[in-house]
Amino acid sequence: MMNLFSNLRNKNEPGTETPLCVEKEFDLLTDTTEIIFYEMPKLDKKVNEYFSGNIKIENLSAEEKWCIFFKYHHEKQVQPLIKELCRKEEGIMRAEKQVDKLPRSYIRAMTVELDRAKNNIDRILMQNAAYEKGIAEGIEKGQVKGQLEYSRKMKALGDSDEKINAVTGLEIEVIRGL
Repeated sequence: MMNLFSNLRNKNEPGTETPLCVEKEFDLLTDTTEIIFYEMPKLDKKVNEYFSGNIKIENLSAEEKWCIFFKYHHEKQVQPLIKELCRKEEGIMRAEKQVDKLPRSYIRAMTVELDRAKNNIDRILMQNAAYEKGIAEGIEKGQVKGQLEYSRKMKALGDSDEKINAVTGLEIEVIRGL
């Protein structure tokens, strides 16, 4: 499995970042590397709050500022916010200058690669959910099968339908059908 990571920070050396790199099976991650996951849809709310005057740049965390920069960098209606971020955050200003140097074809290729990685993650999560659901259904079927088998044995020993119901929890109609 290949994972694509960009701008990994080294916690022990502030300001250091690795270039865009391809990582195989988490072989680059150590206790000195930090990866931050942020739910990008939440940024829409923060940007709307900023433009409505409900929050200021100072109220945003460093991670939110960077995520806003990455998500909205090329959107014209958000440029006033991006420009203010560049004025107040030196790192974002430097990133802005570097991004402007990147060719559009490179940005497009990286977007495609990130979309592909996201789709792979989504597919794996759906497979995992289906697997978990299958396990749960298998356990449930096994429990029902066990209850039925136990009920048959109790009935063969002459126990009443009510007693079997009390012990196994099976409906009386099901027990009578055994």
